[in-house]
Amino acid sequence: MGTILFVSVVIISAVFWFIYSAPPRTLIITSGPPGSAFQRTAERYRDILSSNGVTLKILPSQGSMENLQRLADPAFRVDIGFVQAGEASGGNATRLFSLGSIAYQPLLIFYRSSTP
Repeated sequence: MGTILFVSVVIISAVFWFIYSAPPRTLIITSGPPGSAFQRTAERYRDILSSNGVTLKILPSQGSMENLQRLADPAFRVDIGFVQAGEASGGNATRLFSLGSIAYQPLLIFYRSSTP
């Protein structure tokens, strides 16, 4: 009887662990103002993830700084956010991690010259 009880507890624990450790089926992203590049990219990600059964909820924001504040605030429920390069060099972004870049930003240099 003890063996059956032990095996049952192990099986129930394994099933519970398997279900509990599954990846989330819903993600919340903080994007950008309506019509912005961040908003359009978030909509593309929503379409891609929906084909895999993941729901992506898009929260519009005022831009990178608000996204960074939302990501750094543990009380604000958001999983992913877009932040422009160089914005996170401040102090409270120590617990945030970048998963990569979604676009390159050109570097333009303007100067005055006496010759055309």
